[in-house]
Amino acid sequence: MNNYNQNENKKTPMVQRYERQIWAAPREGKTISCAESLCVPPETDENKSPLEMHNSYSVFRIAIAQTGVGSVVANIPANDVPYILKEYRFQRDLLRKAQMNYVAQSKETPSSPAYTMPINEKSCQKRTAADIIKDPDGVSKLQNARAYFEKNAAKYPKNREMMNAIDEAMKLYQEGRLEKVQSVYIAPPLYDRQMKHRSTRNAKGYNLIYGITITGSAGKTNEWLFTLNNYYAKLQGTIVQAGTAEDKKVCGMTVTQEEMDSFIYRIESTLRNYESLYFRTQYGIAQKYGRLKREQNKPQR
Repeated sequence: MNNYNQNENKKTPMVQRYERQIWAAPREGKTISCAESLCVPPETDENKSPLEMHNSYSVFRIAIAQTGVGSVVANIPANDVPYILKEYRFQRDLLRKAQMNYVAQSKETPSSPAYTMPINEKSCQKRTAADIIKDPDGVSKLQNARAYFEKNAAKYPKNREMMNAIDEAMKLYQEGRLEKVQSVYIAPPLYDRQMKHRSTRNAKGYNLIYGITITGSAGKTNEWLFTLNNYYAKLQGTIVQAGTAEDKKVCGMTVTQEEMDSFIYRIESTLRNYESLYFRTQYGIAQKYGRLKREQNKPQR
C-alpha cells in the first residue's frame, strides 16, 4: 500500500515515497492521487481461475491528502474498472452537451454576482446563488453558507464576495425580481461504493471503513467531484456495525475535465499493461491445471 503520510521525511525522494503512484492532481495544500496495487491470483489459489487475472486484493488506491488534516483513502477494485470506463465515456458526452447548452443560455443571464459568482461551499457545489435559491431548501443552504463565510470574512476576501452574491440573490428573490437562470447539470454518480472495509485497524481492533463517490457536473466548465469518507467500525463477519463508527473523516476534491481524462487514461492503460505483463504466467498456470485434470480423468488400464 502507498504511504500518504504527510509527516513523512521530505528528504526521501518522491519516487521512493510514491513508487506505485500513477496519477495525481495537486492543489495548494491538498492533493488527490491514485496508486496501483494490482494482484494476480497466485498459483496456490485453488478457488479462482488464474485467467481471471485479478484477486480480491487487486485495487487502485485513491487518496486525498490535505496539509494539517491527513489523508482520506478508498479503493477501486480492478474488476470495477471496465464498468467505470464504459459509464465514463457515456457521461462525458452527456456533460459536454449539457455544458454547451449552459453556455448558450447563460448569454441571456444577467452578469451581476448573484448570477455569476460560484458559491464555494460543500452543499452549494460551486453553483451560483441565483441557481441555488430555486431549490426547495435553497434559502437555508444560502443562509448556512453565508454564516460559514462570515466567520472568516476578514481573512479571506473571497468570502465577502460570495456573501455579497448571496445577499443580492436573497434580495432579488424576496422582491420577486429573480431572473430564470440555467442550472448547473449534475450527473448521476459515475461511481459509488460505501461501507467497504480494509484490513487496517485502530487500537480497539476496529477496521477502517471507506466510501467513495465520483460525480460529474456541467456548467461553464465540466468538473468531477471525488468524495471520500473514512471511519473505524467493528465488523461482524464482513458486515459493518455502523453503530460502532468512530473517527469519521470526509474529504472532497474537484478535478477538471482534463485531469479526469488523465485519471481514466491512467487506470485503463495501467490495467491493460499489467494484464499483458502477467498473462503468459497466468496462462501457464492454467495449462498446468489443465494437464493435471486430464491426467486425473485418464481412464485406468
